[in-house]
Formats: sequence, structure tokens, C-alpha cells
Amino acid sequence: MGARSRAFAFALLAAASRCAVADVLPGEWDIVTTVSVSGQAGSIGPMHQTQCLDSAQAGNPAGLFGPMAGAGAGCTLSDKRDDGSSLSFRLSCIGAFAADGSGAVSYGPDHMDGELRLRGSIAGQQIETRSHVAAHRIGPCQ
Repeated sequence: MGARSRAFAFALLAAASRCAVADVLPGEWDIVTTVSVSGQAGSIGPMHQTQCLDSAQAGNPAGLFGPMAGAGAGCTLSDKRDDGSSLSFRLSCIGAFAADGSGAVSYGPDHMDGELRLRGSIAGQQIETRSHVAAHRIGPCQ
């Protein structure tokens, strides 16, 4: 579940940076993700990770999906609505964790805070997840 959680964190980060390229700064980002799964007590995380977004990734962060989502998996964003400081969207993923859901992100040049709710199946078992992601820009990429 850890790799999937990171994939969804980057889905939120990518969604925000894709829709607001001029507003989200490239650089090193600190990302904290917490995931809860329906039917399970407690939550997974918080998980801390840093990610460098260069100018090209900030302008087209779709490449973040491939390495984080796992081989053969892919996610598609749709129904994006961006008002300049918040974004909502639908997300559909295929692969080992096929899922559909929705997300919302509040953002600025150096911070993001969002939530992603997904419903899908792993090995034939239906699950629902709720991921909270908080990210802030640390500075230039190392």
C-alpha cells in the first residue's frame, strides 16, 4: 500500500501543478501523506517524502505517475476545475490497484493541501481509501 499511497500523493501534486503551472514553483518539495482504509482501524502514515520538480515536470508532471504507480499502471485525470487557488478533479487508475475517485487540492506557489478519495479493488477485494496530502516547497532541487 505504501507505493500506492505515494502514487496518490503525487497524483494530487501533479494535478495541482498541471492546472496551475504559473502558480506552482519548481524545486524540492516535502510531501506528507496519511491514508485511511475503510474497515481498518487507524491510518497508514504519516509518510514523509521529498520530490524534486524541475521546470519541465512542473509544466507537465504526468511523468510522476509512471515510476510511482508501478509497472503497467496509469492514472487519468478528468473533470478538472481550477479557480487559481483550489482544484478539484476525478481520477481513474488502472493496474494492480484499479480505482476511481475524486480529489481536491488547495495550493499556492510553495504549498499544497489536498484530499483524495478512491474506491477500487486489490486482488478482487473492494476497498475505499482516503488520502490526505500536505506539501510545501523546501527550496531549489538538491
